[in-house]
Amino acid sequence: IEAPAAASETAITVQKPQPVVAAPKADVTVPPRSNPRRPVTQPEYPPTSKRLNETGTVVMLLTVNEDGKVTDAKIQKSSGYERLDEAARQEALRAWRLLPGTVNGKPVTMQYPFQVVFRITD
Repeated sequence: IEAPAAASETAITVQKPQPVVAAPKADVTVPPRSNPRRPVTQPEYPPTSKRLNETGTVVMLLTVNEDGKVTDAKIQKSSGYERLDEAARQEALRAWRLLPGTVNGKPVTMQYPFQVVFRITD
């Protein structure tokens, strides 16, 4: 007589489905930009700088609020001439109105680099 074959064991486990967690959607960020209705104005060339043939490019870090107004302008990279840097900074604060930056379509205060080139053409 043969011994009966060992019964094979089969384990069945029931797993509860894990909830699917959607990855958070990345925010859609749009930086400030020029407003076609209010184009960015060129700063007045300081007369002393013109006379001394001072030229250069100044890069500013602008803070633009929800209304598009420039509320702060820091010199990020100097033109090499304080008069030119200050003329650009003052013009940005005084006159520039940009389209504000947005996050998911909502206007927010945002910083934005902007460069101004001073070149003598006459």
